[in-house]
This record gives sequence, structure tokens and C-alpha cells, in this order.
Amino acid sequence: MIANRWGRGPNDPENAAPTATLSRQILVVYGALRAGEVRLDEPMGKTRVFFPQAVIDRWIATGEAALSGTELTLRREGTRYRLVDAVRVLGEVTGTPDRFDVSGRVKTVGFVSELGAEVLGDSMVLGDNAFETVIGWLGTPLAAERRTHAPGSDEELLARFLRKKL
Repeated sequence: MIANRWGRGPNDPENAAPTATLSRQILVVYGALRAGEVRLDEPMGKTRVFFPQAVIDRWIATGEAALSGTELTLRREGTRYRLVDAVRVLGEVTGTPDRFDVSGRVKTVGFVSELGAEVLGDSMVLGDNAFETVIGWLGTPLAAERRTHAPGSDEELLARFLRKKL
């Protein structure tokens, strides 16, 4: 279970049944976004998503997702992602200025390793700094598997609404 400083809410993905309707799934994803568990970020680009390891483990255990090598398939949506191991850096915990500007960002493990960081569970040490992190994966959708919705469909209208509000 992922603990975060904002706590758990009614839209927590832990509370979602595997057979939830599309609208319930959207609420779950929206709740995960608001809780900071799944992150869609402008600096990361609109096509990349951070998946915490605990969320992927839960999805695989409930059969909602399948992992094959470096590809994650979300069964309900039919979407596939190419995965790269990553860390979400929640913040610096020692009070030392973050001279690498990684706080609040998602970085690949390869990138932070090249900077000289050591990732240790939910912590990362980089120079004189110590950071609270979430271990996970950075997913890029595979173009061949993208689903499109008919213009004006409920899914398309909801997608546009969420893009404007998030």
C-alpha cells in the first residue's frame, strides 16, 4: 500500500472492485491522480504516465493488468505501455537546497544513477541531499495499441473535461 501525506480518500484505487463500470474506473483514476498515486504531468509530456510499483502489483494481482518483459497491458482499456524503471521524487527531507532540481519530479532510475544518486526503497540519497521517493515505472503508450473514441462520445467528452480540469 502506498502511503502519502494526503491520506486516503473515497476514490482510493484500493477500494475499487475489478468489475467496476467505466465511470467508476474513471473516478478511481481521477482519485489516484488527485492522491498523487498516478501522475500525468505537463513537464513529463502528455503521453507518459508514472505508475507506482504498488499500483502495478495490485493490478496484476486482480487481473486488471499483465506484465510481459517491459510491456504493461491494461486489459480493460486494451492499452499497452513500454515501461522504464523510475522514481517519483516527493521532496527533499534534510532541509538542504535541492541543487539538482529533482523534487516534485519523476526521473528514470538511470538518470538519477548517472547523477550519482542511490535509491534505497522509498528514499534517495544524492550528494548532501536525501529525498522521499515512490518507486515505480514510467510508461509510454505504444502507438499501435492506442484506442480512439468517436467524436462526441461520452468517453471523448469526459477525456476532454479531465484534460481541462487536471
